[in-house]
Amino acid sequence: MRIGLFSDHPPTSPGAASLLRLGEELERLGHRSIAFFRPRSRVGIRVFRLPRRGLRGLEAAISHTPFSLGRTAGRIARRNGLPHLHLLQGRWLEPWLSLPEPLRPPPGPVVRRALALVRRATWAGVESARVRDALLQVGIRTPIHLLPWETSLAAFSPPQGHDLRRDLALPPTARVLLHVGDLSRSGRFLLGAFRALVGPWPEAFLVLVGGGPAAEELAGEAQRLGVSPRIRLPGDIDPARLPDYYRQADVLLHVPGRAPKATPVLAAMAAGLPVVTTPGPALVGLVEPG
Repeated sequence: MRIGLFSDHPPTSPGAASLLRLGEELERLGHRSIAFFRPRSRVGIRVFRLPRRGLRGLEAAISHTPFSLGRTAGRIARRNGLPHLHLLQGRWLEPWLSLPEPLRPPPGPVVRRALALVRRATWAGVESARVRDALLQVGIRTPIHLLPWETSLAAFSPPQGHDLRRDLALPPTARVLLHVGDLSRSGRFLLGAFRALVGPWPEAFLVLVGGGPAAEELAGEAQRLGVSPRIRLPGDIDPARLPDYYRQADVLLHVPGRAPKATPVLAAMAAGLPVVTTPGPALVGLVEPG
């Protein structure tokens, strides 16, 4: 099947990268994906025409943003009778969802555009059950599917080329507790929890992947708690190494915030890595107790 991917993100942006990963998965399944991105402009958004040659023969459309190209994908799908999947990014709804339902104001322009695109699509893809439930509450009747498009399953398929324990100078018998993400919010909590494990679990090591000024502060905190020899703070590592690190760790420690997605948890699931976490809105329908 020839599938068009439509996004208003510039091709080199993180938002576009997630859509390209989805395209890679489609290619792996035998489809052909053709991406249409909005060019970056120094003077803001500029008008441009989509190449007709690329649009010919499309059999399905997938949109990623509720703006110009997202609506273009919807029009092309309706005009040609094509199935249309709209991937609704939770961040468009998060400021609105963060308020209790009785206190939510009427949806703003971005939320209205996103909801209108979802209503006209054949299917909607969302990142969490929280976003799905919010859509149902506002009367969306479009079939909604939980789709972890931020994670590339293909990245976990090649033979492992990186050794987590060797890279971080860990003993071969080390039991690795891995955390990937924002250390400024979760680092101190994880260090405190890990301190309780040091005695009963002497082979445990805590690996905190993430950069920024919080890493230096956590190194001092680990020293103060007396767990410094069992802590590794590698900073921001090459993304190409992460799939192997997920596959070689023993458990993922995840501290959820208010973000509408839990990419490290999805990556751990792709790697077959057990997850220890606390409740969070992005984990509803994704992680179950036990």
